[in-house]
Amino acid sequence: MSEQIERAFAIEGEVVGNEQPKMTEHQRFAHDLREMASFVEAHPELICPMKQTFYVFPAIEEVAKYAKSLGKAKKEVQEDSWFNLVKDFATAAEIQYSWGRDQVCEKVVIGTVEVEEPVMVQQGTRTVQKQQIEWRCPRILKPELEAGA
Repeated sequence: MSEQIERAFAIEGEVVGNEQPKMTEHQRFAHDLREMASFVEAHPELICPMKQTFYVFPAIEEVAKYAKSLGKAKKEVQEDSWFNLVKDFATAAEIQYSWGRDQVCEKVVIGTVEVEEPVMVQQGTRTVQKQQIEWRCPRILKPELEAGA
């Protein structure tokens, strides 16, 4: 990677080249979120991003640790597949910690109930003309680095 490109992606105060600042994974993630927040705040002319969900899949042995560390968190179940603890940060983001539902919960059959289910019936096929589409989008401004390269 050229030094010019490295400098463009360097974080303020970060050493460019082979040396990297000593940050833990948690510190780097928090730093990057602060950088994103500063960018969004500095550019009110841009549309604000939609709320984002960060997905984490810890080991099953850590469920109790996460539940305790999260404090107030929402418990969710997705169909028969996932058990989630969700820490919500208002309009910006949420962190969803997920485990297989069958690993966290005990499935107990408490009875049976008769229900009607819709059935798909084969009705045959037909031949139709469909448009073949190709999207040609206008070129937008390239990053300044490419102009100088």
